[in-house]
Amino acid sequence: MPKLPLTLFEEYLYHENRRNYPCNIWLRAQFKGSVERDRLLTAIDLVTPQHPLLSARIFETRGGSLYWSTKPSRKIDVHWYEEDPKSFRPHFGDFDLRSENGFEFHVARGEDRWDLYINQSHAICDGAGFYRVLHDVLARYDELSKGNIETQSPSKVSSPRCRSNYGLSFWKALKLIPAQIVGLVISTTLLRRPVARLNPASDADVETPLPTGSPHFVSKYLTQPEYFELRKAARESRYSVNDLCLAFFHSAIGRWREKMEIAPNDEWIRISVPVNLRSKADKSLSACNAISIVSIDRKANGLHKRDRLIRRAKEDMQYVKKGQLAFVYLILLWIRRRFPGGIRKMSHENRCRTTAMLTNVGSLFTHSPLRNPEGKLRSGGSLMERITSVAPYRPHSHATLLVSVYAGEFEMTLNYDPRALDENRAKALLNCFEQEIRRGI
Repeated sequence: MPKLPLTLFEEYLYHENRRNYPCNIWLRAQFKGSVERDRLLTAIDLVTPQHPLLSARIFETRGGSLYWSTKPSRKIDVHWYEEDPKSFRPHFGDFDLRSENGFEFHVARGEDRWDLYINQSHAICDGAGFYRVLHDVLARYDELSKGNIETQSPSKVSSPRCRSNYGLSFWKALKLIPAQIVGLVISTTLLRRPVARLNPASDADVETPLPTGSPHFVSKYLTQPEYFELRKAARESRYSVNDLCLAFFHSAIGRWREKMEIAPNDEWIRISVPVNLRSKADKSLSACNAISIVSIDRKANGLHKRDRLIRRAKEDMQYVKKGQLAFVYLILLWIRRRFPGGIRKMSHENRCRTTAMLTNVGSLFTHSPLRNPEGKLRSGGSLMERITSVAPYRPHSHATLLVSVYAGEFEMTLNYDPRALDENRAKALLNCFEQEIRRGI
């Protein structure tokens, strides 16, 4: 069977997975209409071989190197439930990538409604990857529904062997060296900083069992007109929506800590932000991880300075983009891989590395031929009304906020650790963020 060495970021995500802290990403797509089971299963069977990592397993060589063992003919699990999607949610387990696939579908079919769930190990692919898989399945299902069996040519996908090139030629990489050296110096300073937990009173640790019913999350949405107003205000003020989300999340954490009567001091509140490293040449990549992480720190006693947070968010993210500093984290992983214990030792350090995570997956399916006039996907007679997505948190971080846009609707979903935050506290934090968003610039 073909084998592929794990990339630095795949190895990091693989080691981030713990028994009580699964490093999984999760999606729920809600449909109005009926679904043909055999047709959907056929669509899944036709699509998944185009994305080899979905059914890949991990093995370790005698020297300790980790590889993917790919087998395109291996089936992906599809769990089927004849249940009311409005009141039913499947159980989602963890994955042992050494002995099983790390990607699965769940379908709950009711009367004139059905939900499609994806549960997967983050080591396999990022959000852009699993949205790609979802769209490919819906496109193939639509073709099958129309009887266009002869036109079932696979969509254009590139081999996962290209997943760590990031569109960098030798000369492009050479030009990045000065900025990366500066970034490494800055990162060394950041690594020495003590980072505050979201809830300092929490005593949850890696041995505290994960409660049943996970993932635990709360969601809010802006309507299309509300989101368009936010986007318009951002453009007129020369900010990006991502800049504002970063500033507003820091501000929301500050307001939330006040509500929770957590005294502000000079500790650091760190928000880590995944950055998509795909170039234009990578748009056809099969499902994989082509991301890195940057971290933005603010002093806890300065989170009330909203205007400054907005200005600094733009400055910091422009600095990251100009110097392509997202590569710095990959360089750090490369260095740590060569230390005793490797990336696993770094990943399993029992300390708070980030206060919270913010991931912005952007606007979904903007160029899809399945879009109706409202921007929603129609496949095989079914209309996909809404998507809810969840990204993982790590020990001591307590929460990850995911934002996205589907058909003009702006999603805000907070995945929280129920051992550190109860539902009311999680809702309060998301409410603070929503209020910051609605308050505008």
